[in-house]
Amino acid sequence: MNPLFQKARSRLILDNPFFGTLCLRQKPTEWDEPTGAVDGKHLFYNVKWFEKLTEMERVGFLAHEVMHLVLMHHTRRQERNAHKWNIAADYAINNHLIAEGFILPKGGLVDDQYENMTTEAIYNMLPEPPQGWDAAYKDGGGCGGVLDHPDSDGTSGTASAIESELTVAINQAAEAAKAQGKLSANMQSLVTDIKLSDSTFHCLSNLKLLTNPIAGPTLPIRKETYPSSSKLYFFILYRFINLHILGLLCKQVNNLSLS
Repeated sequence: MNPLFQKARSRLILDNPFFGTLCLRQKPTEWDEPTGAVDGKHLFYNVKWFEKLTEMERVGFLAHEVMHLVLMHHTRRQERNAHKWNIAADYAINNHLIAEGFILPKGGLVDDQYENMTTEAIYNMLPEPPQGWDAAYKDGGGCGGVLDHPDSDGTSGTASAIESELTVAINQAAEAAKAQGKLSANMQSLVTDIKLSDSTFHCLSNLKLLTNPIAGPTLPIRKETYPSSSKLYFFILYRFINLHILGLLCKQVNNLSLS
């Protein structure tokens, strides 16, 4: 492993254990593309580019890639243009990273108008890229991008399995960071949203199975996005039913499903 990469990752682990713990799940992989990227299994980086960054920019790059995973950008692209998706994803995460005190590589995409917007909503606001870039990965922000998960096959079941496994890792990383007193209120809120959406998903899946036992579960709905195969009624329930009432309903439904 490149010693500068190892040093940056070690600093991330010590200073920001939430990001550092999740970074350890990715296999460092050198490549020839201009910057770097993550796909849920590998953290790719161009050695020459990486070595030209300052020490804090290297740490910021690693955190940037981890944040792509936290928001599941590697499972949500669907048929969207890869280059445009990367730009939208960068706008969605970089404000979070700056709020956490990270320093991004020069050229990182930051715009306050996209604060608290979903990646999909940002994507819809961006202009279409030039023809010929439809299937190409391009790091439009210059500080690292995101690729589809290598196990993705376009089905909701596979995407759901990938997201569920990562959700467990995110919760574990958050607990470890919280135990050290190094989990910010912003990241705590984000992790809470993920937990809420995961429990809501299982509740709604049980509701669906009780009313239609043949139908299987779809993907969870998160505050930051509406995943690929989410059903419209899932969205309506999640957004408009009082969460307290929904929580009581979930308890009753889960009890019924276990009985």
